[in-house]
Amino acid sequence: MDELIEVWKNKRGLVLIAATAVMYALILTVFNEIQWDIAGIAVRPAAALPVLFGILLGPAAAWGFGIGNIAGDLTGSWSLMSVSGFLINFLYPYLSYLL
Repeated sequence: MDELIEVWKNKRGLVLIAATAVMYALILTVFNEIQWDIAGIAVRPAAALPVLFGILLGPAAAWGFGIGNIAGDLTGSWSLMSVSGFLINFLYPYLSYLL
């Protein structure tokens, strides 16, 4: 659990958080414009990235994907579910890292 705080204390961690957040927000923005819906649920191809990056980058990816999800949602699909989206996109790579 300490690694979630430690990543904010070094330059490399901050760069990885920022790079991951920007990349994820850009990918989400592109796919928000396409609007693939199946039974009322938005299909997001970018959802495959958190597992891979969680394994590779650990806690930095968790923070980056959580922040990137909020930024991506602000470009057009913001709702109260975006708060849940932050938590899910934070836990998704973090649990991948722990496993």
